[in-house]
Amino acid sequence: SEELRADKELALLALKDSAFDVSVLSERLHADREVMTQAVLNKGTNLRFASSSLKSEKPLVIDAVSQDGEAYEFASIPLQVDR
Repeated sequence: SEELRADKELALLALKDSAFDVSVLSERLHADREVMTQAVLNKGTNLRFASSSLKSEKPLVIDAVSQDGEAYEFASIPLQVDR
């Protein structure tokens, strides 16, 4: 249900399992720094699901790329250029 997909506490519990499918979360949770930080620490390429604003946050992108270098392609263009 949409309500479950938007439940932050449930999402954080589910993210304890690194195999959790982040794509099922609501857009609101894709924009939540705490949720997406845990998501990229599990799997760097989960950065693809982060909101545009979070893809521009250097600490989150560094966490994602540190976990998986492939996550670099999902960072905002300014951060890709910044390296």
